Amino acid sequence: PGDAEASNTPGMVIQVSVRNTSNAVQKGSVIVNFPGFSEQESVLGCHGAQMGLRGSAPYPHHELKGDVNRVFVHHEQEDIDNHIGYALGVIGEAPSRIGRDLGDNPAAWAMAASDLPAFQPFEPGTSMAVDFALKPGETRTVRYVLGWYAPFWQGRHGALPYRVHGTNPYTHKYYDRFKSEVDVAKYLAREHETLLKRVLAWQEALYASEEIPTWLRDSLINICHIIGQNSFWAVSRVPGHWAGEEGLFCMNETLPTCAQQGVIACDFIAQYPLLFMFPDLVRQGIRGYTARQRPNGEIPFIMGCGIEMDDPCYNTQYSTDSQVYVYLVARQWQRTGDREVLDEFYPAVKKAIGFLQSVDDDGDGLVDVWGGSWFYEGFPLRGASAFVGGLWLCTLRLAVLMAEEMGDDAFAHECRSWIERGSATLEEVLWDEETSAYLLYHQPATGARSDVIIADQLVGEWATHFHGVEHVFPDERVARALDTVWRINAAGCEFGVRATMHPNRVPYQGGYIPAYSTLTPSMLGLYRGDGERWLDPPRNLWQHMTCRKGWTWDQPSHVRANGERMLGHDYYHNTMLWALPAAVLRQDLATFCAPGGLVDRILTAE
Repeated sequence: PGDAEASNTPGMVIQVSVRNTSNAVQKGSVIVNFPGFSEQESVLGCHGAQMGLRGSAPYPHHELKGDVNRVFVHHEQEDIDNHIGYALGVIGEAPSRIGRDLGDNPAAWAMAASDLPAFQPFEPGTSMAVDFALKPGETRTVRYVLGWYAPFWQGRHGALPYRVHGTNPYTHKYYDRFKSEVDVAKYLAREHETLLKRVLAWQEALYASEEIPTWLRDSLINICHIIGQNSFWAVSRVPGHWAGEEGLFCMNETLPTCAQQGVIACDFIAQYPLLFMFPDLVRQGIRGYTARQRPNGEIPFIMGCGIEMDDPCYNTQYSTDSQVYVYLVARQWQRTGDREVLDEFYPAVKKAIGFLQSVDDDGDGLVDVWGGSWFYEGFPLRGASAFVGGLWLCTLRLAVLMAEEMGDDAFAHECRSWIERGSATLEEVLWDEETSAYLLYHQPATGARSDVIIADQLVGEWATHFHGVEHVFPDERVARALDTVWRINAAGCEFGVRATMHPNRVPYQGGYIPAYSTLTPSMLGLYRGDGERWLDPPRNLWQHMTCRKGWTWDQPSHVRANGERMLGHDYYHNTMLWALPAAVLRQDLATFCAPGGLVDRILTAE
């Protein structure tokens, strides 16, 4: 945390300690197996879509000596400068035996204790064994190091059917520090003790924070694997690219399931550990959205698809995307306290607000929703929505804060007038006395309305607590709406909070359970001092995913009402969990990150 460069190292160290607790000598082997590069990885990688690796050319295995011992493998082909490769070895000693990839061959694994299969020239994988014979009471520690290297790739426009076809060349940011897989392995061999000490220090700072529930401390650490898997920090190789040498930073929504780069709605939902630990990278992501803002102020829905990071898409969640941009800028400013954040992004914030004002078709002061033009694309709406409207009223409050800091009294006054008009409309048009909740949507001109109870209808109210601004909804109605969400969406649900339900507790569109619609009302309840019941839904969901299902390293974003996986693998959404401690402590963003606070203790741990 706090060290983006060291965190951007493409490798791992596997440390295994074996202790003989018997009264006799014990023999055995510590074996590591790495399959090398898959056909899909090579096709999508630096060599372009027309050229695969497996079986197309030899994979020479070269011997290494020194800090890392034994082997590195890279693909060699004529007329290709940008190779990919890996280095696998043992730190400080030579392995006993090496061989080819054991794969899923039972016979090869059965023989591995005494014999590893010989290398084949067209197979990229490697197996490696360190044999031991331990006397009674003796301990042996083996440290394997694996460094991989695939710094170049071609992004591809046209991943969606309506995009323009083409390619963009990229380089992983780690290319600034490493020129080969051997460089990576040697760095890890040299620095592994220091890196391990730093990792353990920040994790211990979190584990020692007794004000945070034990299950949550453990889950906060584990959920960070999503950052390593889904993050892209790259430099465009297009001459004169707007991002320059600092590069682009994007989180992919989920590479295995819904591979979209820089989904701004996902940043709203899940950006928190990055914001707390790597604010400079978050700022680069904001620069990407700013660079691709349209002249009318609209912010992109996504920055690209798959492995493409600069092919933006618009006109999707346009009722919320530009609102999220305002939140991202406000978070960066409040997290860092850096006035230069506003100097850089405030003009774009004003343009984004202007675009959102144009989406108020009926002039009632609220951003209108049409079809799936909001976070829940699968739920078509018409007119005003408590979710979008509440978010909008908090968006305007953040805009007022920024305008006041910038001395822009005219814009601050304009935003306050919109707040006054929109607040009146929201309460008049969307509050439903019969259900003691806000309507999913209502369009008075046509009579279109829905009394479906959406769990995070008060997302704008939660945002006011997190950002430390004036609340959006009347306190008495917040209390009633939260009670309704508890009674209809949460009570009796074993696995969290169901996103949408009819008032008679019949599921709407399946009544499924997303992580974010569980966390949002729960965090609001915690901010309001109701921790006795509202800490249970996220705990139950994470206990189900981690302990019952074993999804610790492969979490979905949506769980069905019966607890089975519905959507997603390794989903970025789930890092929203890092916003939960602030609600547990009832702290706003600035306080949560202040000196002596939890974030500061993590960043300064030694």
